[in-house]
Amino acid sequence: MKNLLHHTLASSLLVGSVSAATRYIGPVFDLFDDTATTNTNADNWTNGTPGAGNDGSVASNFDFSTFGASNNGNVNPLPSGTFSVTQTAGAGTGGQWNLAGNSDFTYNLNGGSITSTAGTFFINGNTFNVAGGDLTANTMRVLGNLNISSGSIAVPALDMETNSVLTQTGGTITTTSAIVLTQSNSGSKVANLVGGSYSNSSASFLFANANMAIGIGGDFVLDAGSATGLFNNTGGTSTINFASDWTGSLTLDSVTAWDDVFEAEVGRVTVEGVNIGSGEFETYFLNNAGVITLVPEPSTALLSLIACGGLFVRRRRHS
Repeated sequence: MKNLLHHTLASSLLVGSVSAATRYIGPVFDLFDDTATTNTNADNWTNGTPGAGNDGSVASNFDFSTFGASNNGNVNPLPSGTFSVTQTAGAGTGGQWNLAGNSDFTYNLNGGSITSTAGTFFINGNTFNVAGGDLTANTMRVLGNLNISSGSIAVPALDMETNSVLTQTGGTITTTSAIVLTQSNSGSKVANLVGGSYSNSSASFLFANANMAIGIGGDFVLDAGSATGLFNNTGGTSTINFASDWTGSLTLDSVTAWDDVFEAEVGRVTVEGVNIGSGEFETYFLNNAGVITLVPEPSTALLSLIACGGLFVRRRRHS
């Protein structure tokens, strides 16, 4: 009975995760709901354009240059309410991508590809998930939530804006800007880098100097072999916190004195919230020709051996 219950529950969850109320059939791809007027766009979906209670699915090629009432790549506002569009296959191509005006909207790129060749790929106040497939853009602005667990993102610059959150648990991100992860405008920005890989072969610095809270953990790997600094200026408000169980690496410039760089940023670089002070770099980190890793924590077996050794010494002292 228990196995049957588990099977039934798992089946219902699976169906709920992949089902959608309306499917894109083309040829015009648009999320701008004009059904009250010409109904033109609704005819390109099996059950009208996506909206509240009417999640959409995409599994074929589409051209998003027709986004928006003016066909300029801007959909502002999106229909209200909670809904999503999930892409599992197909190649989406176009210029500007700017879906705005509804914080309850989510686009899921689970397969296929999206290629933006002009304008800005703008995650504007909502959520964009990359769980498969490939996203390529001319430039990217994040004013919302960007999550990547699989697949890839390739952009010249990934710019974090006010109250934005980037979470990487897997997949790959590639940028070519002078700063690996940039920011603009006031307000906080958060980057949770806990898996996958991030690469930039031309950057001089890892992170923007102000307004960013960077968390590094899991098996996250960063490859920025030309970087010679953590931040593009010293004494700013951006911070980096390394989880004590981080098992990944930072590959940086091989000749930079990284102990001096880390220790110069007092209060801005921490391990599990503990500041790295003067002379403490080697307490926490290893530097192998620019490859920065955490000093590994001793294994349980080693701790047991040390404890036994201490007990043996104490017994000898008291004998």
